[in-house]
Amino acid sequence: MEKPFTKELQDFLIDRCDGIIFSEMSPQYQKADGEIDQLYDEIKPLLSDEAQKMLAKLDDRYNDRMGAAENTAYQKGFAECLQFIFYLLIS
Repeated sequence: MEKPFTKELQDFLIDRCDGIIFSEMSPQYQKADGEIDQLYDEIKPLLSDEAQKMLAKLDDRYNDRMGAAENTAYQKGFAECLQFIFYLLIS
């Protein structure tokens, strides 16, 4: 399937996806996120200072990875969905 719209429109749609917040779209995500936070809060005081620093760094890297994954998934999925809709409209 050829891309039915211009690079500028594709870029606009991808930029538009940046404003979508994954956690607001999925109750399952919100539940899991809350459970992770609770476990983190329970584990942290049981660890040494050095282990707490490592846990905090692990948490930061996990959040970075999830943010990148969410952004990529929305950009790709949203752009492909709109591409398909526009393709059907102009076919």
